[in-house]
Order: sequence, then structure tokens, then C-alpha cells
Amino acid sequence: IFKTYRDDMALRDILLNELYEDVLRMRMLPLSTVFETFPRAVRDMAKLFKKEIAFQMTGGETTLDKKIIEKLTSPLIHLLRNCIDHGIETPQERLAQGKQATGTVAVSAHQESGHVEIRVTDDGRGIQTDKLRQRLIKRGTLSEEKARTLGEAELVITIFLPSVSTSE
Repeated sequence: IFKTYRDDMALRDILLNELYEDVLRMRMLPLSTVFETFPRAVRDMAKLFKKEIAFQMTGGETTLDKKIIEKLTSPLIHLLRNCIDHGIETPQERLAQGKQATGTVAVSAHQESGHVEIRVTDDGRGIQTDKLRQRLIKRGTLSEEKARTLGEAELVITIFLPSVSTSE
């Protein structure tokens, strides 16, 4: 009787695990569900900021939980906006620097070791650390002494603080 009970419990555990995995799979959606809104958003922002943008997307087949995808949409749009507004130079500035007039903004995703990595990149000027340092001091986010002692990597991390912007 004990062996039958043990076998029944083992079978129940297997079935529960399968059911759990099925439920998790049902909640998974491809990132393309959010990525598909990006081309139009990038096109509209490029027009607004008078920039020429070539937009690239890869990894839309990468899957994530539906709830996570819903929470990622706004932050990803914000990152794209920052790339276009702050990162990519105007066509005239790019030409003067020997670059092509059209800047490139890219979103990519891939799964690695049970984690999903999403990258938003651009080929623009990068983060203007001197301007950022001055803005942090001016707004009182950091003391002048502290801002001057921060290394570049530490300074760049401050862009994720609330209300930090180099935009006028």
C-alpha cells in the first residue's frame, strides 16, 4: 500500500510540474508584440527632433512573460526617445563630424542562460559627461565636490536617477 501511495504522489508531482510549465508557457509572448510599435514611434520622434534615423530591430522572437512585456513598453520607448533626442546628432552635425547624415538606433533582444537581455543602442555622440556633471551640480542632485570626484562610469549611472536630464 505504501508503494502505491508513493507512486501516486510521484505521478501527481510530475503532472503538477507539467501543468505549471504549461501555464508558464501560455503566459510567454514574443517581444515582437511590443517591438512592432517601435518603428512608427521612432519615425514620429525623428520627425519631431528633425533627425534622420535608420531603425533596426532584432530578437523579436525572444519570449517573455506578458506582465513583464507590459511593464517594459514605456521604459523602452523612453530609451528610444533619449537616443533620438540626446544621442543622435542633427544631420548637419553628423556630416560635420564625418559621419553619415542618418543615425542608427537599434533594439535587440536575446535569451542567455535563462535571462533575457534587451539592448537599446545608437551611433550618436554618447552621453555628454561634462554637461551631465554640470547639470547635476546646478540642480543640486550632487554637491560640486562629489560631482567632480565621480569617475565617468559612476557619473553615467546617475542618468537613471529620477529627474536627471541634460535636456534644456
